[in-house]
Amino acid sequence: MIWTMAFTLMIAGLWFFYLSSEFLRDSAYLGGILHVFVGLATTRSSVELARLAVALKMEGQR
Repeated sequence: MIWTMAFTLMIAGLWFFYLSSEFLRDSAYLGGILHVFVGLATTRSSVELARLAVALKMEGQR
């Protein structure tokens, strides 16, 4: 379950990066920069969630 959430957040982060490239290409710089920040935050949270999943799996093996 937690792996699915991490994967979904990673896909959402990539989607925000794609949207930011469209905004930057259309010269909407503020929207593009804001989408880059949201994409970075989403990607960071997905990495932390995946790290938590690994820690929980390692704890369960003890």
